[in-house]
Amino acid sequence: MQKPYALRITFFLAILCLMSCKKGDEFIHPKDKEGKIIILGSSTAAGAGASPSDSSWVSLLGKYLQNKSPRMTLVNLAQGGYTSFHIMPSDFVPAQGRPLADPDRNVTKAIALGATLVIINLPSNDIANGYSGKEFGDNLSRVADALRERRIAYIITGTQPRNLSADRRHLLKDLNQDFSHRFGPQLFSYYHLLNTADNLILPQFSAGDGVHLNNAGHRLIFDRLIAFEAFQKFLRTP
Repeated sequence: MQKPYALRITFFLAILCLMSCKKGDEFIHPKDKEGKIIILGSSTAAGAGASPSDSSWVSLLGKYLQNKSPRMTLVNLAQGGYTSFHIMPSDFVPAQGRPLADPDRNVTKAIALGATLVIINLPSNDIANGYSGKEFGDNLSRVADALRERRIAYIITGTQPRNLSADRRHLLKDLNQDFSHRFGPQLFSYYHLLNTADNLILPQFSAGDGVHLNNAGHRLIFDRLIAFEAFQKFLRTP
């Protein structure tokens, strides 16, 4: 006598699940993911500090994708010395004294190349060049807006410690916190894993120049990135 009742409950739950499950909740295996990841950034993303060069976090990411998501393509447009101004949309007109966007390495180029995920890694050059925190943050927001308008996923890395004046070092730390509010789950932060009490790079992660990371530092970024929720969600979303 209880079996028909149990069957009705099972049927009801199945219907409820079908009604509540949205298409956006569907997931795929990373090996089936197709797309193109494009890196925009400066010297750290270009591999500075890593020796040999294939120890850089971007190179490690490339190897990871070959194994885990072989249908994904990785394109690195990072260039040493670049700031947020260099990756701005090509039609952006900067204030006097600020650099123009590089049409071969900016967000407009990433969009034209068919990016499905853009990773932006600009750890400290804006602040080292004397630009304000507001300029830096506003530029990143404009780049993020350009990607959102086209439904392109993006991840923005936080800042890194650097051997600058005490006030500039502190600004880099404060901006990392500010960016977490600006960009929410799209902000990939690892500053707290690299900094000393004086906001310098911890010796075990320093390449020795006060600016760049060594192999251990690059490995830290890579390990944290592939475990980052927004990155894993990208790999598993159709």
